[in-house]
Amino acid sequence: MNRARRLNPPVAVAGVALVIAVSLAASQTPRMPAAPTAASPADANAVKATVDANTAFAMDLYQVLLKDHASQNLFLSPFSISTVLGLVTNGARGASAAQMRTLLHISSLDAINAGIAAISRQLSDTEDGRRPYQLYTANAIWGSARYPVVPAFNDLSQRFFGTDGIRPLNFAGDPDGARATINAWVDDQTKTKIRNLLPTGSITPITAVGHHLNRD
Repeated sequence: MNRARRLNPPVAVAGVALVIAVSLAASQTPRMPAAPTAASPADANAVKATVDANTAFAMDLYQVLLKDHASQNLFLSPFSISTVLGLVTNGARGASAAQMRTLLHISSLDAINAGIAAISRQLSDTEDGRRPYQLYTANAIWGSARYPVVPAFNDLSQRFFGTDGIRPLNFAGDPDGARATINAWVDDQTKTKIRNLLPTGSITPITAVGHHLNRD
């Protein structure tokens, strides 16, 4: 990532990191929803903590974006963005971790992880007609094959964020091939609604990590 917009407080972002979020929503023929299954007390507490944190972050982000779009309508998905950044926060340490937690209004990272997982399940729970729409979610992380990944982070990304773990790509030796791989995955996961997400030159030999969150 060559440049990052500053929020207050600023977040330390590694110059070699690429983090991209994509969000789509598509509704199908409405169905009469049945009464949802009650969440467990632990899930309910985690969801509340996540909603509170996400709402505060969304208001901060909206104020920043409003400066450049004061005369325009704004539409964004703060949950998609905070989910991506929440995953990144799990891999941060020291000052970077503290700044990320402040930015995202996180008091308990464990609660946020559980809350994101619970909310994602609730949003996608349409199999028995509890939701009058169909929503498909998919997450993926691609990392440079040159850098080892801590197994605990891999496990956490699968358990709470629904990824398949870090997918290694040769960013240094074949950046355009890596770009094509990611674009093909996004194209497939979004049912061709997003094609060529990453333009030529957007992946370089110094790219370290790419993350995509898709909601279709």
